[in-house]
Amino acid sequence: MIVEDENGRDIDLRDLDDDREPEPPEPEEEQPLDLDELAATLADAQHDPYVPAATAEVLNAVPRLLARLRAAEAELADWRGRSHRYEYAVTYREEEPSSVVRVTRAHAERAWSDGIGYTPWVRTISTSDWAELTEAPF
Repeated sequence: MIVEDENGRDIDLRDLDDDREPEPPEPEEEQPLDLDELAATLADAQHDPYVPAATAEVLNAVPRLLARLRAAEAELADWRGRSHRYEYAVTYREEEPSSVVRVTRAHAERAWSDGIGYTPWVRTISTSDWAELTEAPF
């Protein structure tokens, strides 16, 4: 039942009977950095004559950090755009790790769950789309 209080706000009387602890709020999703905005703020700060020397040293490193971050984001976007598949193998625990035998996923799962003396391995194979060579890569 909903009633109006003396300030004109609606109150749900069912909430008054609820003695449970309220749910914690959902954590806010972290917003991505706007690298262009950060670079502009950095440019302003680098020209400020009142910035201490230690701060200036940190500020001077930021352009390289921004460049590395942009490169990492581009590489991550490229990786996410690729197709991925998995290859499985096992090694016998008593032998050298170089004696790898390729197996199916089912065999790797069995080696994992049965503990039959084999160590299962998995690797991700990612491929990009074909790209025409425009200049010699050799």
